[in-house]
Amino acid sequence: MEKPFLHIRQPWFVEQHCICGLGFCPEKPGWRIVKVSRSQSPDEAKMLEREFAFAGRFSRGFVEPVRMEYYEGKVQAVYEDFGGRPLTWSFGAPYKEPVLFLSVALEAAKILELAHAQFEVLNFLVPHAFLLNSQSLEMRLLCPALASENAISDPAQLQKRLLSGFIQYLSPEQTGKHNLPVDARSDLYALGAIFCEMLTGSPLAQGNSPEQWLAFAQSDKPAVLPQKPFGQQPEISAIVERLVAKNPFDRYPSARTLRKDIEHCLRLMRSGSKGRNYAGELDREILFSPPTKLYGRQEEISLIQELKESAQNGRACALFVSGRAGAGKTALVRQVLANLDIENKFFAYGKISAAKSN
Repeated sequence: MEKPFLHIRQPWFVEQHCICGLGFCPEKPGWRIVKVSRSQSPDEAKMLEREFAFAGRFSRGFVEPVRMEYYEGKVQAVYEDFGGRPLTWSFGAPYKEPVLFLSVALEAAKILELAHAQFEVLNFLVPHAFLLNSQSLEMRLLCPALASENAISDPAQLQKRLLSGFIQYLSPEQTGKHNLPVDARSDLYALGAIFCEMLTGSPLAQGNSPEQWLAFAQSDKPAVLPQKPFGQQPEISAIVERLVAKNPFDRYPSARTLRKDIEHCLRLMRSGSKGRNYAGELDREILFSPPTKLYGRQEEISLIQELKESAQNGRACALFVSGRAGAGKTALVRQVLANLDIENKFFAYGKISAAKSN
């Protein structure tokens, strides 16, 4: 294109691949939400194009995409401005009114329910992806940078997210340490971590570095709110703590059940009723819960443990696990890794597929 981009006049946040903020449109006077690539990297351009296309698949719930622009090797994605601002802007001052918090939380649950009705899992929710109009409480989702990607299954992808600074919102199963499924409940964990910051002003993940945040996500220690919000409203703490349960089968089964729980809680508060609300008991969906522990693999597990001990004693070892697709090779290795002490050590693994040349 020959004319320059809309210049970002109000920066919001910086991601690994772009800068996002408000830009003024001279053609049709008014503000637009703008995402501009940070460099001329083709990878950054592809990610912005992917986000734009992803948002265009949804008729409701997402910020409406307007157009893509290309200028001097950079890429810019332009979205409609509906008056929303990043949810992170409210983190500095924790919500002090329970009805206001639940009203905002309800909008977030509705947005997630709409997204999950069209896509199984977004898989990388971060706080600034939610835009909230503080006047109308309308909320929309600005497509997360890595939405719809698979769970972290290799060290390079894990390092990518570590560097992005958003690992505080990764669920335990997304770290690849546990043999647990990644589905819509992983998004619910991220939403619970966001709610925690809205309520307390402090992140759920404990620690001061990406490595400590990762250790927190991978530990079996239950996630507990740093402080109990609205001391006389235990049902709010119950909702958030269920969202951030380490085992996905202990969380809400869907955004729909979360929405119904919040709606019920709001009705009680607005009516002044003293009735109790048990988080998730109002609309419990039946889910098939496969066991996360392996059975019948003790011989293989013992062999891997022996090789690990030999390697610690200085012997060079290599392990090859073969078998038909779906036999549980990856699950076996992950099960053993979860119980190995590999602190201050390097662990490398890879996959070989007969269907791929590389």
